[in-house]
Amino acid sequence: MGTIKIVDSIQELAQAAFSSGNDAVRYVFGQVPATFAAQVKDVLDTPIDGYSYIVDISAMRHVLSAHGNVKMEAAQGQIAVTVDDFAAFPQILGQPDSVEYQGKNGQGNPAFLLQKKTAVSLVFCVIEVRPGRKEVAMKTLYKRKTPTLQ
Repeated sequence: MGTIKIVDSIQELAQAAFSSGNDAVRYVFGQVPATFAAQVKDVLDTPIDGYSYIVDISAMRHVLSAHGNVKMEAAQGQIAVTVDDFAAFPQILGQPDSVEYQGKNGQGNPAFLLQKKTAVSLVFCVIEVRPGRKEVAMKTLYKRKTPTLQ
């Protein structure tokens, strides 16, 4: 693996995502919150204390291309994701409303689906645990309208 560039902000990662070039760019939010680390340990029996949680350029490109089109997302009952939505990752990981183990993904890493309700949407975030790199990485992010009571 080549050199990994760590950027200083989500906006800088977005700029890199919209330009061609190096795919080894990421934004590091910090260390995984203790509450989430405990939930993962309960499921996997693997401690992830001290792991970093990140968004890399490939995840940002995927999310924005797959879930960033207003018309396409509306047709599926979803809300388009914007660059600003990535900033909610700490709240999603730190205080999810639900955490569901999804099994191992195609790379053999444990994957989890996190859900977080906001005032206007339900946010869904799929993450993977990367034990070799000691990190938790966002794989995808999408939003649905919060159901209204009739």
